[in-house]
Amino acid sequence: MRALRRLWVRVRGPFGSQKTFVGEDLAGNKYFEADSLTGSGLSKRSVVWAEKKAYNEYDPDALPVQWQAWLRHTRPSAPTLEELQKHEIQKQIMAERARMADEGWKQELAALRKSQNPETITGRKIHDELPAPAPSATTPTPPESTPVGQGESFVPGTWTPARNPRR
Repeated sequence: MRALRRLWVRVRGPFGSQKTFVGEDLAGNKYFEADSLTGSGLSKRSVVWAEKKAYNEYDPDALPVQWQAWLRHTRPSAPTLEELQKHEIQKQIMAERARMADEGWKQELAALRKSQNPETITGRKIHDELPAPAPSATTPTPPESTPVGQGESFVPGTWTPARNPRR
């Protein structure tokens, strides 16, 4: 049966390819599906944008994620309007929760700044208040194999390569 369908698709040519309306999103974009003319098995899926703009002004991320998945053949069935509406409500709830969390953090930071203790704000002591390290009486001399000095007094360390164990 599949072979007959492929044969029919090739015989009818470009004149017989019909776009079928699949659905619409909340922004008014319309989605269509047409049989593949090459017989590859994947149908051609397309969108007709509600706003008429220049081709380079379209933002593909403006399409809902569900419709993007359908267009790329990663989702077998088209999303429904109810599903899109639920997703929009969920996005609004998450945005409100994020806004409330940001306000909470700002209030907490303001309360910490009122206490005027920099250690509680940053979680560490200020660098100037840290005690300087005590100078040791005997400075350890580096072994001869390590580099010594900085700048003009730099002396590279010695190095002897190890023998390759595979040879």
